[in-house]
Amino acid sequence: MKYTICIPTYNRPDLMKNVLISLVSQTFKNFNVLIINNSSDHQFNFKYQKYINDFSDQLEIKYIINEKNIGMFGNWNKCIEFANSDYITIISDDDFLNKNYLHKINESINDDICAVMVAKKNIDLDQTNDIETIINTDLKKQHTISEYDKRIFKYIN
Repeated sequence: MKYTICIPTYNRPDLMKNVLISLVSQTFKNFNVLIINNSSDHQFNFKYQKYINDFSDQLEIKYIINEKNIGMFGNWNKCIEFANSDYITIISDDDFLNKNYLHKINESINDDICAVMVAKKNIDLDQTNDIETIINTDLKKQHTISEYDKRIFKYIN
């Protein structure tokens, strides 16, 4: 796999379903999905498992349940640890990705633009082909990384 789409989550299976819908529509298909739930609440895990089963014929999904809450950043780190690809994207469980998201990111990586992190409140990659401009201009406008909804990290061994 070239990409792992990581979805750290906490008891929001209905929102995560929308993420899975957006992933099915991706034009670039060389990716898998890693969902790590930071809660062991059985009520929610049943719904997560139902949605994962609903999409299992369209997406390669791995689902991990943390035994105890390890915090947001701990959950992100666990996503990085369990990703099994060259690159990872960490998205929130309430994000919706443009259908060309991975295609545009992949084009940029293939063009030797080394994107360690791409982040913007609402990335519309259909409006620009210049991911480097997004990196160089939009990141300077923001004050904290926590304001962002979209993240892509290059996984480095």
